[in-house]
Amino acid sequence: MSQCCCSPSTRSGGSSTVRGFQLDRLGVQEILNDDGLSDGGNGVVVLNAELRARVGKLFGRNFGVVGFVDAGNVFDRAGDIDLKRLRPTAGMGFRYDSWIGPLRLDFGYKLDSYVFRNSKEKRWEFYLSLGEIF
Repeated sequence: MSQCCCSPSTRSGGSSTVRGFQLDRLGVQEILNDDGLSDGGNGVVVLNAELRARVGKLFGRNFGVVGFVDAGNVFDRAGDIDLKRLRPTAGMGFRYDSWIGPLRLDFGYKLDSYVFRNSKEKRWEFYLSLGEIF
């Protein structure tokens, strides 16, 4: 069985794309189901900017803070990409240079929110991750 090369497969949202969104919950309303999950698309835009500062040592290892701004969206087709429809998030986080690698704790905030089944998206998401986003 073969799969069509043009089937929607790109999804976004989560700790390594646009923080402020849960995994696979970023997309234009046309590709989101009633629960707010993305069906995926063939066009994606993800923009990340981060400012990192080391503030000291914790248990002999570097400890720092970050501020970030992310934006992005997933579109059904690449030809549908519209930069005016990007969904922005902002947030802050902490970095710790642990013995197993950089630990990240990020708090992302949606600057706008949608309504699904008469309930509004929650504005805050947090992530505990190993490794840097970029």
